[in-house]
Amino acid sequence: MKYIWPICYIVISCLTSCSNQGGRGCTWTDPHNKLFRLEQMKQNLTNCLDSAEIISYIDTTYNVKVLYPDCFHAGKNKPGKATFYAYFPEHTSLSLCLTVGTNNEGWDIKKAIEYQLFISADSATMCITEGKDFFIVSGNHYVKKIYLYNNHWIEYKFSYNENASEVVDRIANLVREWNPKIGFFGVLLCNYPFYLQVVCMVFAISKLCFI
Repeated sequence: MKYIWPICYIVISCLTSCSNQGGRGCTWTDPHNKLFRLEQMKQNLTNCLDSAEIISYIDTTYNVKVLYPDCFHAGKNKPGKATFYAYFPEHTSLSLCLTVGTNNEGWDIKKAIEYQLFISADSATMCITEGKDFFIVSGNHYVKKIYLYNNHWIEYKFSYNENASEVVDRIANLVREWNPKIGFFGVLLCNYPFYLQVVCMVFAISKLCFI
């Protein structure tokens, strides 16, 4: 019995301390603190995405480009057959991935859509848009756009988790509106030495001026 009062004092002190600190120090028992951290993460993510500049990456092997926010970090360790991979450093489940594969089967867009829906393990997967050389597929926590370009399937995929689903529209729109083609001058700027780039640009400008 003589130990009852010291034990009660310690317990009451701990509870008071946790209460005064707004939950800090007892995150494992306080769901409100977890909710606060989640909302804070969403706000930080929103601020980063709203203020981010959109920059580009050009794959000179396939002459395609992607756009991504500069608050994402381009990863050196690319998953699978990806040629480009970028992620949000404070929330690594947010990622952008560019993958290129040869159209060995000779499929058209319709056949590729059927295949994508067939192989998906996500029951929410659906094709939301299609064109003559592309289609867009979305599911739970991802959206990807796939182009048939130079007999290659060019896929750009944005993945995220449910905690960020409310604040990622800007990046999802980047993927939906993405066009990988960089055009003739883009190919020149990618694949030729700088002095040849200058010559080509001067020639092109001179031709435009004398039309």
